[in-house]
Amino acid sequence: MNNEQNICPERFDQNIQGKANGLSAAVITLGCKVNQCEGQSITELFEKSGYTIKPFSQPADVYIINTCSVTAMAESKSRKLIHRAHALNGDALIIITGCYSQRAGNELLNLPGVKIVSGNAGKSRLTELAEQEHQENLAELKGDYSMNTWGSQIRSYVFMPYTLVKDHRTGFEMGNVNAVMDGDLDGFINAYLLKESGAK
Repeated sequence: MNNEQNICPERFDQNIQGKANGLSAAVITLGCKVNQCEGQSITELFEKSGYTIKPFSQPADVYIINTCSVTAMAESKSRKLIHRAHALNGDALIIITGCYSQRAGNELLNLPGVKIVSGNAGKSRLTELAEQEHQENLAELKGDYSMNTWGSQIRSYVFMPYTLVKDHRTGFEMGNVNAVMDGDLDGFINAYLLKESGAK
């Protein structure tokens, strides 16, 4: 065990704060002892980042495949693992690293579900890349939204003393203050929506 710890590159010894918020990760490694050791370090990185580590045979949010490229058989096994991960969770983030990703990164990016291909030098940044991809996906899901601040709410209007309610953004007016206070806002809403649809 001590020999394996000496093989592990120091670049994996990072102080990482957990950001995963309930996400799970599965890591599998093919190849030599150095690859196996780095695979263990990758697992530890994801665990320190707050990911729940799962066996590769179970559905996970992120799959990391640490590949080997020594033989055609190793590359074939890597591709099979990529397809297996995609079959387990078609929405999962699949990250490919290792020798095969160095040699054939563009080829691997064309496989189903593969979103990140990182060579050997990028192994220590895999959690950062996963977090960046996760944030981009969240931003895409959220879409465009506007911040509700003072004056931007749909019921932003001014009462004229006892006689008139006017929305200063749209110019819509209503003479029945009590009806507005009781919830009769349809005219204000329609005026606001018309203004917004005309602005776009």
